[in-house]
Amino acid sequence: MSKRKLVGICLITAFALLTSLAANAQTGSIKVTLNPLEAREAGAQWTIDGGVTWYNSGETASGLPYGSYTVTCKDVDNWTTPNPTSYNVTAGNPNPTVPPKTYKQTICRYNPPFPAVGELDFCAIVGDYEDGYNNIQASLGIVLSLIKCDEEPEVCALINALQCSIMDINGPIVGDLPTGNGIPDVSHELALIAAVYNNPAFSLSNGLNHTLVKNALLANYSIVYSLVYNALSTTGYCSLLAAITDANNLAIHLSILLAGFATQGDPDSMTALLTIAGLLESIGVPPPDPSDFTTIENGAKFGPAGDADGDGCINCQEYAAYGSVAQDYINNALNPSVRPEECASSCGDEEGAVEGEGAVEGEGAVEGEGAGEGQTEGGWEEEGEQPPSVIILGPFRLEVGDSLNLAASTTLTGTITYQWKKDEQDLENETGSHYRKTHVTLDDAGDYQVEVSNDAKITILSPTFHLIVLEEGSLPITGGLGLMILAGTAALAGAMSIRRRN
Repeated sequence: MSKRKLVGICLITAFALLTSLAANAQTGSIKVTLNPLEAREAGAQWTIDGGVTWYNSGETASGLPYGSYTVTCKDVDNWTTPNPTSYNVTAGNPNPTVPPKTYKQTICRYNPPFPAVGELDFCAIVGDYEDGYNNIQASLGIVLSLIKCDEEPEVCALINALQCSIMDINGPIVGDLPTGNGIPDVSHELALIAAVYNNPAFSLSNGLNHTLVKNALLANYSIVYSLVYNALSTTGYCSLLAAITDANNLAIHLSILLAGFATQGDPDSMTALLTIAGLLESIGVPPPDPSDFTTIENGAKFGPAGDADGDGCINCQEYAAYGSVAQDYINNALNPSVRPEECASSCGDEEGAVEGEGAVEGEGAVEGEGAGEGQTEGGWEEEGEQPPSVIILGPFRLEVGDSLNLAASTTLTGTITYQWKKDEQDLENETGSHYRKTHVTLDDAGDYQVEVSNDAKITILSPTFHLIVLEEGSLPITGGLGLMILAGTAALAGAMSIRRRN
């Protein structure tokens, strides 16, 4: 090869190399991380060319000529999309640092996952104000700032009363006011349920096991979340609360809490749950049928008068013995080999766990809300078993024009017949499991009962259900936000419960 040709080849190679180096020197890259994992799993991506090329979280767009680039995130259903942001790729900063882009769950995210086994903690979900954010108290604390407490004192007081260690508002309704059942709701009653859910190996000879509780919680969560979702959508507050950072998980956490009460399944908890569900009907949200919920033997395991571990001492008696330390109560109430030396003869006046839940004394007398109620014909002679009971579930307070749906919930078996009564008089042709009216009037207020019978000739009369009907516009909490808070705080018994504390 001639010298001239060799020089030419070298010059061409050098030129190509310099051109390549010059091109590389005028390009850079952008790397974007997307959070959280759930958003990535739902399809979150990012782009810098208007959606022609989509990148996953952690991927790098390289070979970018110097210039300005706008990072835009893909819209994902039920997530709030991060705002677009521009970044400059320059010689001085060819690889600009892009802070992580964070998606936020919307308040109305539909069917979000229930906590995984081993991670369910009702106390963390309810929280206390000093715990920071991302729990029910903190979320409702943000909502609280939207309310004038001098105009809505009951709502504000109820929100402030939601604390893990002291909340107890799923007891019997006396008149129009709910009371406590004597056992703290979150730290003890629901913690008992969580302990079974979180332990896949849990199983007792009385039939209580992990799978039973897990299936009930998941089914009830789906029902309750759909209810809260419909309420928020109907009132138009999804978009408002979606913009409030600390309120993003409010609907999710409230639904988890209420699913726990539905799973507990004792009559008082179910009455409270259906009471608020009935209020939501006034804004066009149909309440669920009580039979849709999956209760654990109507409270025979987790209710105050239930016996979780089958050792012969009911839960309120175990609470009397061990309840001063929540974990001691949970451990012992789920351990049939540990039993109080003497089960208390009763659970005390404040707990009221046996009274008012249809417990039968002697030959068929059921203690209800008043003397002479709950009469059972035919007796009950099955030693060691819970006697049959019946209660009425539904809204205890309505406005004129609202629809009424009362449901009879009974543990009586066999072929069941029903007879509804108002003010101790039979209601003509009202012989189904529900009593319904499309539009109530002031005349519909009064005392309701239902008498159920089976083919074994056992007849039970329910405790009295007192219905209050107010003039239109008289409910103490009005408007979409008020109803959201009612559903939120959580279909337990309503903001009226707080009046007895003031």
